[in-house]
Amino acid sequence: MPNLFDVPEIRADYRYVLCDFEDDDFSATLRRSGFRQILAKDTFVHHFGGVTLNEVRTTHGNYKTIIEMRPVFQHKWGIDPWTSRGHLVFLEQIIKDFSTGETPSRVLFIEPMFGEGLLTVRNHFRRLQTPVIIDAIVTREQYMMEAAYMADSVIRLTSLDHLPDRVNGTYDMVILGAFLNVVPISDIISFF
Repeated sequence: MPNLFDVPEIRADYRYVLCDFEDDDFSATLRRSGFRQILAKDTFVHHFGGVTLNEVRTTHGNYKTIIEMRPVFQHKWGIDPWTSRGHLVFLEQIIKDFSTGETPSRVLFIEPMFGEGLLTVRNHFRRLQTPVIIDAIVTREQYMMEAAYMADSVIRLTSLDHLPDRVNGTYDMVILGAFLNVVPISDIISFF
């Protein structure tokens, strides 16, 4: 693992102003530089009622900076920070009753995007203290680093039309992390 101070790419990015997206940018930079991010349950940072941002925005009279900084992040990473989280509504509710056994469960995660859903699955099995093998299929190059960070194996495809030819074995769970209208499939019926 590299030393934080030896990686030249890790430095403040002054294209961001007024506390919008620089934390997301810093996290992405760290992950892509080989650092692992963890949840430190013994540490708590609290922005009391948004006081920090409200004071800065009130002083500068600008509440639109988050909208203005969105394209900065998008240009730098090639990813829209609002639509690429990979958040799947009700995912935790759906997988909470998933039964596990002694052998590792196998999960195929198609299009995990920036990885929120993939990380939800990984953490679910961690909490159960049961083994899991997560394979990811990614169609956009911009998401390869995040998928490789959280999945056990990653396959990059430009189309999902021949997906069965590229995956081996069977899966206990298959999760599609993007809407069907944005997934590169020429015939959705035959895909399913």
